[in-house]
Amino acid sequence: VWAEAMEIYRSGRWKLTFSPEMVRYLKEHQRDFMPEDTKAGMIQAFLDSYPGDTVCSKQLYKEALNHAFDEPKQWEIREINEIMNQCVTGWNYFSNPRMFAGYGRQKGWEREQKAKADACALATDTGNGAGKTPEGFTPVPEQMELPF
Repeated sequence: VWAEAMEIYRSGRWKLTFSPEMVRYLKEHQRDFMPEDTKAGMIQAFLDSYPGDTVCSKQLYKEALNHAFDEPKQWEIREINEIMNQCVTGWNYFSNPRMFAGYGRQKGWEREQKAKADACALATDTGNGAGKTPEGFTPVPEQMELPF
């Protein structure tokens, strides 16, 4: 076994990388141990209720982080970009600039197709009838017995 390992090492036909599945798992696991970022939470909450399909960094700075009258500094834009690319789910980056009302031509993010369908379903759901009995009541599951 040692000779085989040395032969592979000397040939240069080796690499020390994880499989793509392992990389995804490790990134998810790593998030569990990262400190909470309040800005990431504010941005995700804003995007979850946002009716549009595209956003830009300036828009997130002004609307999600409540800086309506301030101009973002370059480091704040970089911070928002990092949050969007690393922490926020359901949005994909696009590099070709698009027009944003009030913000001009900007690069940004667009909602993923599955997330679009979910947001559309939430927007059209009036809350009447879904999961209700014919009489209009919401079924309540029977409570389990206490074990003691």
